[in-house]
Amino acid sequence: RNSVEVMMEKSGLNRFLDAMVSNEDVSKGKPDPEMYLKATELLGLKPAECLVVEDNENGIKAARDAGCHVMVVRDVLDVTDENISRELATLQNP
Repeated sequence: RNSVEVMMEKSGLNRFLDAMVSNEDVSKGKPDPEMYLKATELLGLKPAECLVVEDNENGIKAARDAGCHVMVVRDVLDVTDENISRELATLQNP
């Protein structure tokens, strides 16, 4: 969990997070959807109300299997306000 927190802080992505779930918080890792289901529960949201930003195939599968929307990125530089806003707009106006 500590490594995830450090990575999020160094990348500046922690400002986007209202909750954080790591592999230490669940019994099954990705591609099982447990991690995302736990995160949506912590946020008090339904999975269909959440946008997950993911960069690996197991995470993408886990998020989709949980019922979340997924923004696939290939690099941390893809995670920008503009790209996230664009993705959210497509979800709000399909």
